[in-house]
Amino acid sequence: MRLALVLLLASSLLAVAAETEPERYHEVTLSSAWPSSDDLFDAYKTVRVHVGGREFLVNVVDVSENSASFEIYEGTAKICGQYDPNCIVKLGEENQALATETGFYITLNDKPGTLFKQVRVSFKIPGSACERIMGDSDETKALNVVFVPDGFAKTDGGLFRSSAENAAEALLSVEPFKSNAARFNFYVADFALGKRFDFKRYWWDPAVDDTVRSCRRTITVAFSKYYFLGEAQGALAHADNSGFSAVSQRGRIRIPSELFWDEEVGIDPFKGLGEQTITHEFGHAFARLADEYFFESSFAEYAATGKNWYYDYGRLSNIGEIGCTGWCSGEAGGSDECRMWWSRLAACEGSGGYDCLNQVKGEKSNVIDFVLSCDFGKGCEEGTGCYAGAGYEYMSLFKPVPEEECIMSGGKSFCPVCTAVLEQKLREYG
Repeated sequence: MRLALVLLLASSLLAVAAETEPERYHEVTLSSAWPSSDDLFDAYKTVRVHVGGREFLVNVVDVSENSASFEIYEGTAKICGQYDPNCIVKLGEENQALATETGFYITLNDKPGTLFKQVRVSFKIPGSACERIMGDSDETKALNVVFVPDGFAKTDGGLFRSSAENAAEALLSVEPFKSNAARFNFYVADFALGKRFDFKRYWWDPAVDDTVRSCRRTITVAFSKYYFLGEAQGALAHADNSGFSAVSQRGRIRIPSELFWDEEVGIDPFKGLGEQTITHEFGHAFARLADEYFFESSFAEYAATGKNWYYDYGRLSNIGEIGCTGWCSGEAGGSDECRMWWSRLAACEGSGGYDCLNQVKGEKSNVIDFVLSCDFGKGCEEGTGCYAGAGYEYMSLFKPVPEEECIMSGGKSFCPVCTAVLEQKLREYG
């Protein structure tokens, strides 16, 4: 009887242990369809990596501020460990010796946490994970554009690819990109179908960069099926001045893919909207061109703070101060009336907002339209002038052409100044 109770108790304890024991390994499978995988490592975690029919066990051994060392086994055979150089990975580098031995890289995605030996890594197979869909330029010299699917299901591959092709064609339909098409390659990251990135807190999710880390790229385009995270409706349901948007900054663009769906690209206004949007955002991301828009409501509401955030980024090529030194002589032109009313409006920045603007408009009701039509330039390059109103809200910023005569302010083509900046930048590629 006592033996039976002991055996029963032992079996119960084993059952409880089996229910509560966590998984021994975290599984990662790498293939051409899924060439990379992100993971958070610590001293208590083992990752089992499957690649090319082989299986490896990977543990983190030690970390420093800018590197981590691993221990890797294939079956019972130790590939490397402790402080073997083949198993040390430095931040911002790829260990070619490890890839040669195992068929996969380990890269560090940020600085390790030394307290608990925590490190965020990517496992990936060598070579470009992205497929070229357009262009035949040498990828080591080309301007490489990668479209990354955001919010597309794994079954949406056809929609994603056709939309990316339409977006590439839209970009290349506008000068100076059209004349420089041979400098471009376009790629798609089909393997990321099924992922939805988190743009809820910030305009860009670093996981997009991590996903295509193995792809050679100049510009990364997050191609969102639904522009706002969690929305049931897409961007075209909000395609008006209050809701539609795309964003970009230094090598990165996020744009609604719906602008380029087959059923939309041939229909105005979406065809023109798609072309204008991708070329405008490309101007930002590729050549740091500034917005040349000016909105009276923004001027009244935000310019009252006096913070000219555009100059936080340094001098931008297509905007300037009165006189427009970048493409004019720098000497202020315009009639006495233009300069007088411009001075009155510019004085509202940082001091009065709506009250100041209403006071000036009380004296001249069409003062905004009047000042925006004035050319304050002298000795300007052909096809340009010096026109007030840029950066959405600043009367103190000037641009080369009037509103809606450049893609950077809602027009259909680039102004001469923007074209020259883009052409100079394009000559670095191809």
